[in-house]
Amino acid sequence: MLAKIQKLIKTGLEKAQPDGSADKQSTLHLAAAALLIEVSVADFEQQPEEQQVVMQALQKAFGLDAEAVTELLALASHASAEATS
Repeated sequence: MLAKIQKLIKTGLEKAQPDGSADKQSTLHLAAAALLIEVSVADFEQQPEEQQVVMQALQKAFGLDAEAVTELLALASHASAEATS
């Protein structure tokens, strides 16, 4: 799983900006979201309660609203899937 997260971060850094630079805060948010997703599905099940806890944790940790967290989780899910393909 660590290799997958490292690949996700590296991919995020390379793709974040057209010139190859990245917004470190956005990369941190994306990596944290991806890690939380991976932990929540580590038992090969995802309960609605787990998803709610992940959303609340991201909102609290990064001061994001529900819409921003939903978008962040979608990006993290996509990036995580892309990193493993």
